[in-house]
Amino acid sequence: MTLLEFLTEHAKGDRVSFHMPGHKGGRLYRRFGYDRFLGNMATVADMDITEIAGADNLHSPEGIIKGLEEDYRKLYGVEKSFLLVNGSTAGVMAAMLSSAAPGKKTLMSRGSHRSAYSALKLGNITPVYLQPEMYEDFGIMGKINPEDVAEALDRDKDIQAVLITSPNYYGVCSDVRAIADEVHKRGRILITDQAHGAHLKLFEGFGLNEDLPVSAETGGADIVINSIHKTLGSFTQSALLNVVSDRVNQRLLRENLNMLQSTSPSYILMASLAVNAEIIKSHGKELFGQWKENLDLFYKKIKDIDGVEVISGLDTDRTKLNIKVAGGSVSGKALDEYLRSKGIDSELYTGDILMAMTGMGNERSDYEKLLSALDDTIEIATDMPCKEKRKAWKLPKPGSVKEHGNETEEIALDKCQGRVSAVTVIPYPPGIPFICPGEEFTEEILENLKLAAEESKVSGLSDKGTIHVYK
Repeated sequence: MTLLEFLTEHAKGDRVSFHMPGHKGGRLYRRFGYDRFLGNMATVADMDITEIAGADNLHSPEGIIKGLEEDYRKLYGVEKSFLLVNGSTAGVMAAMLSSAAPGKKTLMSRGSHRSAYSALKLGNITPVYLQPEMYEDFGIMGKINPEDVAEALDRDKDIQAVLITSPNYYGVCSDVRAIADEVHKRGRILITDQAHGAHLKLFEGFGLNEDLPVSAETGGADIVINSIHKTLGSFTQSALLNVVSDRVNQRLLRENLNMLQSTSPSYILMASLAVNAEIIKSHGKELFGQWKENLDLFYKKIKDIDGVEVISGLDTDRTKLNIKVAGGSVSGKALDEYLRSKGIDSELYTGDILMAMTGMGNERSDYEKLLSALDDTIEIATDMPCKEKRKAWKLPKPGSVKEHGNETEEIALDKCQGRVSAVTVIPYPPGIPFICPGEEFTEEILENLKLAAEESKVSGLSDKGTIHVYK
């Protein structure tokens, strides 16, 4: 099957999306009269232009693109908003390059997205790692403690910026406000990768946030990166960088964004950001109110389904539905296979947990279908494939940084203990490195890497099960 054939067949199917992107398909646009934007492929192709007269320029906006940035600035209540067409990846990298000088240090969560590690290499920035809490019962990474941030900044004066991820992939949020206080007391800049929480500030704006963590914008971060496509209504790869304080060098930030983003930015992606902004401005109160009502319904009714647990109370963003069945007797992989057989596509699974990512485009019927499917899960659990309980992998502690030469060799994973990695090894999902170049493979890293490779695609690990290490 070709890519085009797959996409065509998928579009024909009556499937329920609990994965990215947040628009959940064309019905959101049709509902609010944006058929003229969707049209057909020929119509979309007519909109695929370059910087012709009147179309403005993303890298130096003065007209309609500047106006769209202003729309988002007002929606998020910040000093400046930059459109991103290379995803949050470009935003995270530009923020880091603009906040720490070459040869200096950035304090960052070990659970950061791979884009952060790319920025380290590009900017010759040295990382100082913060180890997030681990929620052992669920096998997922937790929050960053403000006390750990303060201690690290007091210990190392060469740290110029701090990067945290909040929410993380599973929706766990750190106390951004407390972290921001510690960072600003010491004269540093706080960058928050809020790629998975673009909706949080908007829930606040509509007064519907009583069950949600505080957004990074409200919490006092200096730079906040939001993946608009993940939970809101724009197309995949479209995102937003918000400057919240005057501590940020906006000129340098613009230069770095221009360096990292395509010189031929997609007007289709920017158009989808425009449609998203228009929908939120005109119908946001209604949409976010329905989103909250549907979440309230789900969390209320899931309590009546025996043997199904939804993680909550861990400073989590409740729009991420982290589901665990029968005390872990059914693997996340098996649950994903079962839901797909029912026409429901989830975002990810790890170990015993499956995560269903809700978005602005989900409707009441989506939640009802998910609840109905979960209500049947226990009865058919004995017939589900891969139902045996597996040991869940977790993010291991990083190995020690070791001296190494420049020559490398490719060896089997089983022979890596004690060797120094020449590559970044990253399971997808969730896109967080197990080991980075220059770090030593430990027994814990290898044990969890083998478990992760059974469930996820692991970047850095070849199809033959080999890895490049330094000689």
